[in-house]
Amino acid sequence: MEAGRTGEGAVRADAVGEQAASAAVEGRIFDLGYQPYRGPREGRRRAVATLFWSGLRRVWGVGRPFRAKLAPWGLLALALIPALIGLGIAVLVGQVFSPFRYDNYYQHIARVILLFCTLAAPELLCPDRQQRVLSLYFSRALSRGDYVLARLAALLAAMLAVCLAPQALLYLGSTLAAPDTLGYVRHNLDVIPRVLGAALLVSLYFSATALAVAAYSPRRIYAAAAYFAVMVVSTLAVTSLHATLDTDLSRYLSLLALSEVPVIAAGRFFHAAPQGGLAAAVDLPLMLWLLVTLADTAVALLVLVYRYTRVEA
Repeated sequence: MEAGRTGEGAVRADAVGEQAASAAVEGRIFDLGYQPYRGPREGRRRAVATLFWSGLRRVWGVGRPFRAKLAPWGLLALALIPALIGLGIAVLVGQVFSPFRYDNYYQHIARVILLFCTLAAPELLCPDRQQRVLSLYFSRALSRGDYVLARLAALLAAMLAVCLAPQALLYLGSTLAAPDTLGYVRHNLDVIPRVLGAALLVSLYFSATALAVAAYSPRRIYAAAAYFAVMVVSTLAVTSLHATLDTDLSRYLSLLALSEVPVIAAGRFFHAAPQGGLAAAVDLPLMLWLLVTLADTAVALLVLVYRYTRVEA
């Protein structure tokens, strides 16, 4: 009896094993409901726009932890403080006594602008290389030039917000504080294109130079430190050199003060003579500062584009 049961169990086990082996060999198909994409193919323009908006959100920390929002929004608040002080002075004692004007405002917030660009530019470029996602971008309609354009536009838009918001606040407050509001607007309409031109010049310069440096480092901290060092050290070096030598050569070497060049050139839009600081000390034509600013910006853009035509995806 025992032998019969044992034999019957063995036969049953062999049958189960054969069924399992047969199922493993044959396999099964499960319909999980995957469907192909049938929506519109929006192409290259949409890809560039998406990359621009994602970059702008990244700069301002949108959709990221609270600590990622502290630096950009805190620096924007710092840039607005002189405008608020200037408005208070204008209301109390008159606009003429305010130390903060359209032509010299960037001199007061130059360090804020520099810090903003120092932190924002690496956020746009370094994570993409560190996470090795450039190959995904370039595998579709997006070209390397499109990528550079989208990232530059994102940083430029953020920089324009930092540069224009205080000036807009200053203009609006001065308008409301004036005894004749319509008269103030009528007599100061020419200020608007000058403010826009100066803001665009400063924003484009810092955006291009910051991205050009960030393009050569996959680590955000290294890119930020390198850019800040280049901008600050160059300015300190030429300022000290001019203070020590005070020659014609040292005057023209002051054009290498990278963090001061666009700020001084912005005064060209207001036809204002430099008052204090490096520009007043070296006494060079404002047009020369403007030309150097444009040349530096062009070189930085060329370096940035060249880097991304050679970088491995």
